[in-house]
Amino acid sequence: MKKVFGLVIGAAAGYIAGVLMAPKSGKETRDDLKAKKDELEQKAADKKETAKEVLDESTRTVKKGAEEISHEAADLSKKARGSADKIGKEASKLGTQTKRSLGRAADTAAKTGKDVGQSVNKLRS
Repeated sequence: MKKVFGLVIGAAAGYIAGVLMAPKSGKETRDDLKAKKDELEQKAADKKETAKEVLDESTRTVKKGAEEISHEAADLSKKARGSADKIGKEASKLGTQTKRSLGRAADTAAKTGKDVGQSVNKLRS
């Protein structure tokens, strides 16, 4: 952008120097300078409008991308919550099964201990 601006300034300075050195009347020279000034102002306005359009389009693109990312993050969060719920339910089910199994194992151990105690008592008698 600096190079373009420098080029425009250089061209304008060269044009002005050429106009001032040309054998024209003062009115013709002023008219030429005004016309060139108007032309350069229009080019600058066009560049400014183009830059604004690019900025607006970029802003729209970034907003659209942010919305898409937001939706994807929400979907992922929803799926993660669903998975966590499933894992929680499965863990609860496994905990209940484990508790039952341990209860049966404790009952079996108690019965085995009782049986061993009876067997030992029989052997002592």
